[in-house]
Amino acid sequence: LVSIVAVFLALSVGIVLGSNELRGAALTALDRTSNALSTKLNAANNENSVLQQEVSGDRSFAQAAEPVLLAHLLDGQRVVVVTAPGAPAGVVSGVTAALGDAGATVSGQVALSARFADTSASNLSLLDQLTQRVAPSGLTLANGTPQQQAAQVLASALVSSRPSSGSSGSSGSGGSGSQSAQTILSSYSAGQFITVSGQPAQGATLAVIVTPASAPAAGNSDPANQAIVSLAQEFGSVSEATVVAGPSAGSGQ
Repeated sequence: LVSIVAVFLALSVGIVLGSNELRGAALTALDRTSNALSTKLNAANNENSVLQQEVSGDRSFAQAAEPVLLAHLLDGQRVVVVTAPGAPAGVVSGVTAALGDAGATVSGQVALSARFADTSASNLSLLDQLTQRVAPSGLTLANGTPQQQAAQVLASALVSSRPSSGSSGSSGSGGSGSQSAQTILSSYSAGQFITVSGQPAQGATLAVIVTPASAPAAGNSDPANQAIVSLAQEFGSVSEATVVAGPSAGSGQ
């Protein structure tokens, strides 16, 4: 028993003495590591500061040069602006101003509500019924979700690649005709799927879709994201050109 106690006492003394000796070396190594990390962090912060200054300078240049760079690029074109739920007002106003600088006429703005991307059974049923009711007689709805078919109907009402026969230049007329387009917009607005400002029913040849300020929570499979994709596809297929714009944070990159 005495021998066993002596062994454990010897081991405990050795552990204590060893730990004291190792502690100094360990602290020295940790200090070195901490200093190295601090140096790297300071370098990264300095680099980030330089990059932010460059971005700020680029942005200032772009804003100052915008009227000159964009002048006359879209003379005679009519453009409809479509906004997704959560689209930043600053981006929308910036896009509208840039279109004006380019010589385009903004026919109006159509803002999707959160209800447009709601995938609950009751809401999908309501959207489907509404779309079936207002779809122009000459439009064949593609197989797809209610949001995809609604996007197809909205695109047919708002944009066309054909110039309007009733006006000069490249002014677009919605493929559904002005009166039918107004009925379509009024119906979706009454259903609280969209809100309308300006005169988008007069038609356009180009479209700009403004995305939300932040990326959808569920990524590509998020219903809100799918609704935007459907809009871009449908508007792109019947307009002369469709552009999707938004803040970089909304891209999810």
